Amino acid sequence: MELLLCALYRVVDIMKVKRKNRIEIRLSDDELNHLNVAVAKTGLSREAYLRLIIQKIVPAEKPYPDLKETIYQLRKIGNNINQIAVIAYKTGSIDVMKYKKNFEELQKQIQYVLYVNGEYRKDEVDI
Repeated sequence: MELLLCALYRVVDIMKVKRKNRIEIRLSDDELNHLNVAVAKTGLSREAYLRLIIQKIVPAEKPYPDLKETIYQLRKIGNNINQIAVIAYKTGSIDVMKYKKNFEELQKQIQYVLYVNGEYRKDEVDI
């Protein structure tokens, strides 16, 4: 966590710097395509992407589009499982079918997240 915060502070510091120096670089079509693909995955501008690379910070890819909804659904399922556990603890019994259904749904959602995350990053390009 501390490493992440340090990197975040470095990024913020980099963004505050006034930039008066300009460089020009020539790339082949393949190199430019490679750079554009890598940049597109992050949602940053090429300039911001290259500044991070120069600072030895590997820019994170933007999350896949359905991530917010998936996290919401997983939280709902986790909440349902927790409610079942609370009732089971208080009553000394458990609705096995309801618990099993929620547990299986949670497992499906986890597998879906892993699948989508894998698909989204399948054409990953290393820089």
